[in-house]
Amino acid sequence: FMDHNKSADRVPANCYMINSHWETDSSFRHFNADDEVLVNKTLDVVLKYFPELKNSVDMTHVCRWPRALPKTSVGVYRAIAEFNARRDTQARVQFAGDYMSAAGQNTAVSFGDFAAANLVRSFE
Repeated sequence: FMDHNKSADRVPANCYMINSHWETDSSFRHFNADDEVLVNKTLDVVLKYFPELKNSVDMTHVCRWPRALPKTSVGVYRAIAEFNARRDTQARVQFAGDYMSAAGQNTAVSFGDFAAANLVRSFE
């Protein structure tokens, strides 16, 4: 991710901030590797696409999350869609959470908004 493009105040002028997330299986295989090993493996890929950044890395930071996102199986989103299609938007009990689509805070907030709007309509 090219985080320096998100906002002008992310990094000093003429600098880059690159955020890299590893694929799940590779992350598990390298989870206990030294930070230097992970940085070098990441830079091998980054510099392949941005060779102009060679010799310009000022700092690095490695963060390990043993549980960041769920690894779903084939058919899970079809099942989620079927669950969502059966929801009664008129019911006085509404479901909301990150399990109703791709997991994450945005999903939980979005479905929380939908649930709240459904409840407000049911009391009008």
